[in-house]
Amino acid sequence: MLAEAAAPAAPVSGTLHRGMRGHGLDAKDVALFGKASSDPYVRLLRVLPSGVRAPAWRGTVVKQSLDPMWPVEEVELSKLAGDLHAPLVMQVS
Repeated sequence: MLAEAAAPAAPVSGTLHRGMRGHGLDAKDVALFGKASSDPYVRLLRVLPSGVRAPAWRGTVVKQSLDPMWPVEEVELSKLAGDLHAPLVMQVS
């Protein structure tokens, strides 16, 4: 029986450019006077082989908006770490 050694993984390099907008998000901040609002941000979560979602990156907060437009941001792929074919989940908080 022959065993093959796995080749070492090449370092992950490159940049992901991401821009997004939201519409009609839930208001999480309640105001006594004026409109209810929210301060949303985007997170990328890495899905581990166990199924656990691990935080990998957090974007800019857009203040007081239920219809946010996030700027285009750069994410170094090395920050996402791991297999480039593993799923990522984008979450708005």
